[in-house]
Amino acid sequence: MNRPDRTDRRRRGKSDPLEAQNAARAVLSGRARAQANSVDGPVQIARMYKRTKGSAVEACT
Repeated sequence: MNRPDRTDRRRRGKSDPLEAQNAARAVLSGRARAQANSVDGPVQIARMYKRTKGSAVEACT
């Protein structure tokens, strides 16, 4: 995802919901060209293994 507009962020304050709205506006207006993360591929597989390992370690303790 592209970085939020710094002037908007400084003018309105810093908060997650506000940044989500600013990002959505930027994408809709064409200022930002963001793409959603894919849910398949090597990165997703690594996330799945990390989550599985973490839950297994937690279950053992």
